[in-house]
Amino acid sequence: MTTAKVLLLACGSFNPPTLMHFRMFEVARDTLRRQGYQVVGGVVSPVHDGYGKEGLAKSEDRLEMLRLCAGDSDWIRVSDWECQQQEWQLTLKVLQHHQNCLNAIPSCNINSNASPVKNGPKKQRIADSEFPQWLSTTAVTAALEGEVKVKLLCGADMFQTFIKPGLWRQEHVEEILGHFGVVVLHRDGCDPNDLIYENDLINKYQSNIVVAKEWVSNNVSSTKVRRAARRGDSVKYLVHDKIINLVTQLYSGNKYKYTGMFPTPSPNDVLMESTSPTTNMINELNAQRSLVVTAPRRPPNLLIEKGAFPGQAIKVTEEKGVVATGSERVHCMSSLKDYVMIISECNNQKNQSNNNPIDYV
Repeated sequence: MTTAKVLLLACGSFNPPTLMHFRMFEVARDTLRRQGYQVVGGVVSPVHDGYGKEGLAKSEDRLEMLRLCAGDSDWIRVSDWECQQQEWQLTLKVLQHHQNCLNAIPSCNINSNASPVKNGPKKQRIADSEFPQWLSTTAVTAALEGEVKVKLLCGADMFQTFIKPGLWRQEHVEEILGHFGVVVLHRDGCDPNDLIYENDLINKYQSNIVVAKEWVSNNVSSTKVRRAARRGDSVKYLVHDKIINLVTQLYSGNKYKYTGMFPTPSPNDVLMESTSPTTNMINELNAQRSLVVTAPRRPPNLLIEKGAFPGQAIKVTEEKGVVATGSERVHCMSSLKDYVMIISECNNQKNQSNNNPIDYV
């Protein structure tokens, strides 16, 4: 039986790239190898500046950091195609472009500026043809020998956004899952298998979804790295040594400073934090009760995780209507201050009756 050949493509902000961004490639490759795939390359494609995320470093800076990081890898390359376009590109278009390049390799007709050699020995055709920098010799050779399939590589948080209303076009999700396929990294507290089981659309394409488990737990994220740099804390061992100085310069608070209280990670960041408030945020907000801050990207009506209590970091999910608290029904307000107050007030009411923390359903 012919071994399926795969090229892994990760899209995202990489703002900045962390060690975990590159670690996920290794975990994904190991998982695919065990399942009988041949991984011929990995490609990192940073998002266009037009994405519009607050605090997003310029593409040339992110590309420089990625190239420095990937310089130590013998199979991961950086693609600048997305950044070089006139505007921000949808993930599906990025996948299609890279797949089209691979499909064109047998005829060596990839680069309009190239002068390819269409005949002759394989090695000579590769050496004398001009290919994009993200195409390694291994990937080119594999494409000449047969079909290489591009698969999207992403974290569990990005994978879960596939079903978030208004964020993805359904036809794009179906094309990505059905035609390309996805390799998604499992992480603690965010199991992609749950979504595959619970959502009919995702379940339909489960045969084209590979879940890779990272057994060495590590919640390093770009958001946390930016926060550390902004506060003057060390980022060593969170990012590649070659980019420590760049990260410090870019995110120390001078060039790409966040103006909001709650910097929100991109849906494409790998191993992202939840968009729910953290314990420190809630405590800080309670200490400044007069301050009203609108929580970004959070719908006005939320379903609060069971077992929540005042001061706890809370995980929330979308739910139409109101928040249900047993027999009570409480409307969530639009600001984080009101949100925290509601939790406190509900707990106070419940504690008066049985001294037990309120259970949210």
